Amino acid sequence: TTTTTTTATINHQSYIYLTDLLTSKEHRRMGIGKTLMLEAERWARDLNGATHLFFHVKPDNTVAIRMYEKPDLGYSLHLNEPPSGWVDLERLAQNAGAEGQLVMSKSCV
Repeated sequence: TTTTTTTATINHQSYIYLTDLLTSKEHRRMGIGKTLMLEAERWARDLNGATHLFFHVKPDNTVAIRMYEKPDLGYSLHLNEPPSGWVDLERLAQNAGAEGQLVMSKSCV
């Protein structure tokens, strides 16, 4: 399992962009992805003061999208970009390499 994050501040709000969250095939459907997401949220909020967490997901990764949208995680799906004012979209476009992917986001407060 791998995770990578980026932290930035826009409009006096701190956000975390989660760049990679992977669970190997043999360890899927064991609650590991959910546990990693909850820990990423705790880390973002409690240790970094983030107000929002977001990431990209491939449109065909419907299993992951369903997991993120469940009430216990509660992420919202956006068609191409996070809500206005949350992130520096120009920086995201340069660094994320996420063309054609969907954005999922959540408030950490």
